Formats: sequence, structure tokens, C-alpha cells
Amino acid sequence: MLSFLSKADIGQINLVMKANLVSNACTISPETVNQTVNLGTWATRQFKETYKGVPPKRFIINLIDCGPAATGLKVTFSGVVDPNNNMLLKLDAASTATNLGISILDRNRNMIKPGVETIIYPVRANSTNIPLEFYAQYVATNKNVTAGTANSQATFVLEYL
Repeated sequence: MLSFLSKADIGQINLVMKANLVSNACTISPETVNQTVNLGTWATRQFKETYKGVPPKRFIINLIDCGPAATGLKVTFSGVVDPNNNMLLKLDAASTATNLGISILDRNRNMIKPGVETIIYPVRANSTNIPLEFYAQYVATNKNVTAGTANSQATFVLEYL
């Protein structure tokens, strides 16, 4: 008996870093600006159920040189929303995989809806290094996922409290 496996090409999510800075803001460290999150290679058979994802990949937005009155912040991610599930980012037009979207998760691994603020991330005044932890993962929008490249882009805005 022969068995064939389909594999999806290595995918990624490109994060474009943007921020409006105020006097008590932090600086985004150069290492985390314009980062690419590699979501790996997955067999299409791993997407057996609609709206189920594969294990998420961790990524960090690192803040440095925070102001003296900084206490916390919220992050809002934005991008093109998947038409099948508004909690997911749509794959870009050059992607060849189908029936997939990309989810961004907070540090507690809860899905973050594009365009909606995250939980509050604490910021210590005058901090020199604050790693903001997030995750990204592929999520099936239909159980009939087809193989191919699967890429998307997201931007984020920091709101200081």
C-alpha cells in the first residue's frame, strides 16, 4: 500500500513595525523591527478540522529605553482580515495554499482579533528591556487545505497607558 503526504511550503508572516511615540514611550529594539516569523512546514493532513490550528510559533517585540512614567501598553495588530473568519489574517495574493489563515495570539495564547487591542502588557518606568511575547499560527478556514506557500503581513500600533 502506498501513502502520499502533501506538504505546505515554508510560510511566514512579515511584521511591519510602526509606532507613534510619546514622551513616556519605549523604543522598539532594532532586532525586532521588520521581523519575519517562520511558521514552518506542515502536512495538509494536519489541518483536519475547520478553525483548528497547528502549534503556534513564538515571536517577541522587544522594547527598550522606556520613559519615566510608562506603566503599561496595549498592542493592536492590523492586516487584511480573512473573509471566512475575522479573527484571522488573510493569506496574501501571492500565496498558493488555500483554506488557511494566520492567527496572532497574546502571551496567554488567546487569539487577538485584527484591529482590536490586546490585554495590557505591563511596562516598568525607565526599563531598558521589555520583551512583549506573542505567537502566530496557521489555522484552517476549511478542512480541505491545499498545499502551497502561505504568507501574510501584519502591522502593529502601541498604545501607552
